[in-house]
Amino acid sequence: MNNTNSNNILCTRFAPSPTGLMHIGNIRSALITYLWARKNNAKFILRFDDTDTERSKQEFSNNIKEDLLWLGINPDKTIFQSKRNEIYCNWFSICLNANLVYECDETPEELEDLREKLKSQGKAPVFKFYSIKTSLESEQSSTTSDKKITKSEKPKYWRFKLPDLKITWKDLIKGEISINLRNVSDPVIRKSDSSFTYTFTSVIDDISEEVTHVIRGEDHTINTAVQQYMIETIKQKIISKPETDGNSKPTEQSTFDRESSQNIESLGNKSEIKWAHLPIILDNSGKVLSKRNGAKSIKEIREEGFLPETLISYITNLGKSQYIIGNMKEVLKAFDINYSSSQARFNQKEFLKTQQKILRNKIKEQNAYFQNKYKMSEKTLSLVREEIDFEHELEEWHDIFYKKIHFYRSDNENNTEKTDKIIFLEKEENEIWKNWIERNCEGRNRRDILKELRFVLTGRKFGPTLTDLLENIDIEVVNFRLFNRDS
Repeated sequence: MNNTNSNNILCTRFAPSPTGLMHIGNIRSALITYLWARKNNAKFILRFDDTDTERSKQEFSNNIKEDLLWLGINPDKTIFQSKRNEIYCNWFSICLNANLVYECDETPEELEDLREKLKSQGKAPVFKFYSIKTSLESEQSSTTSDKKITKSEKPKYWRFKLPDLKITWKDLIKGEISINLRNVSDPVIRKSDSSFTYTFTSVIDDISEEVTHVIRGEDHTINTAVQQYMIETIKQKIISKPETDGNSKPTEQSTFDRESSQNIESLGNKSEIKWAHLPIILDNSGKVLSKRNGAKSIKEIREEGFLPETLISYITNLGKSQYIIGNMKEVLKAFDINYSSSQARFNQKEFLKTQQKILRNKIKEQNAYFQNKYKMSEKTLSLVREEIDFEHELEEWHDIFYKKIHFYRSDNENNTEKTDKIIFLEKEENEIWKNWIERNCEGRNRRDILKELRFVLTGRKFGPTLTDLLENIDIEVVNFRLFNRDS
């Protein structure tokens, strides 16, 4: 795992796009990246890839920060790509002068025609410098002069030249990975409106911030091959690169030409960045876990009442043989990057079990705190501790034990009829509750009596034993609910 930059400082980054709410896949990359950084004394950068000005929203940036803070993820530096346009302009000029990028003016219709033409010829439908150039020259030669659209009249955009080269790296999770750039289009790095794409800005930021390790989902594998080639080509072929703020210009520039390079095989396969690609997370049915398939956002998970420790524990353990449950500090102590290369499944039931275990242990360890917070006795707290999934349920149990309220059946259309279908016998003096229950069941359907008694007492179908409830619910509350006595 050791890899160093010019300052001998390890550096990694989490780079979300603020175009929506965070989901399990996002937070898994963020969490594992953060844990790796803290385990290896590395710098952790939060970088907002917000170059898509139409879809990027400040509210989503704020929500991402809230999700990370809730988990205890504190970046060492935060970057907004939307504020670094001058840096990208400088680097673009340098790459353009070094002949690493080329100008294009094809319309979407022309590109679609080219795609179909390549497919009809049995070739990969990808856009390369040579395929675009050949196609356009052929098209122009067969077009009459009065129907031609001159290049000056068409919007310009720019692509980065990729060679027909196989890029290979040893992934820290998935082992050796090879991607042939012959099958990948030259990436668009600047659009016709002069804005820069994620591909270019990510490469420039990784260079200027001296990123040494990137941990992300395996759906970025092709991006990695492209970005790895771009990074190493820029480093090797632009002899004197700008300072890390991107504002300086090189004192000397190479005139790299893809077709004539004698050392092309060496480029792209000497990555100084170490890559780790986490397998995609699936749901119980084997589908990719996504919002489209009903997966909840981290905001929704937070609002439901799940503890940060639950998410930290469960997400960190996905794809691991060893299961560690605890807070960030405890999980960090046992953390390593040795994840399975197989796809992991997010099991909602197991996630809830992790929540139950953590919450119940937390109540045990902080018993006095929870007694005081929810105004419950030690006995009542111990009775309900094993019955709850979320902390906010303790408020409901407090009301069950101490407040004079009636419970109504939710399946009643008007929700106004009190559940007094069964008349309970008066409790005799000095009669213990266990005997009172048995007396009420004599000659009647025991199952119906117990079911109705539990609902009248708690408004719930499950919970502590009826005897425990009757012995610990305030006696005035019991009389109020069972016998409608308000004294």
